[in-house]
Amino acid sequence: MVLSKSLSECITYIYNKLESSEVDWYVGGSCGLLLQEISLEADPRDLDIQIETKFSPIIHSILQPYALDKPHFSETEIFKSLLSHYEIGGIEVELVAEFSVHSLTSDYKVDMSFLKKYSTVVNLNGFQIKVMPLAHEFIFNVLRNRPDRYLVAAEKMVSNKMRYFPALYEILKRNQFDELHMQKMSDLLSESLCEREL
Repeated sequence: MVLSKSLSECITYIYNKLESSEVDWYVGGSCGLLLQEISLEADPRDLDIQIETKFSPIIHSILQPYALDKPHFSETEIFKSLLSHYEIGGIEVELVAEFSVHSLTSDYKVDMSFLKKYSTVVNLNGFQIKVMPLAHEFIFNVLRNRPDRYLVAAEKMVSNKMRYFPALYEILKRNQFDELHMQKMSDLLSESLCEREL
């Protein structure tokens, strides 16, 4: 499975709009997985972009003609984030900052200031697009119980531990995770994370 033409064009359009702004932005979610050559059961329905909070007003200003709302804090049973939404070429784009996940006793805060160094850069239509670290997608989907996402992410991570596990260890060290989640991640990755000194 590859990105649809409309999603691909949407990403490259955003790249061109933001290129001169010197802001950092990272494709995440299902589009991010596809860009890392991970097959999914269903086509992505939208485009998720992760940023540091400081970039939210800058990007919102640039994408203002496409805005569906203003940056606002959103909280659900397990998620907290600063969100804004845009529609570009028929694609809904969700801009996400200050993202955190709470599930069982796990508390995972997405800190882009350190996480960005583990991001992947992929070529899309001749442009260098930054993609969220695979370890983030794996952990995020374990916490929200999405096996369709975490199983394929785990398989890719295990295939190249030297590349993907440093980000995993760093996330685990900086955040709090429930024993059940730790055991599940250990089983999926064939790695004794519970016994590892993080």
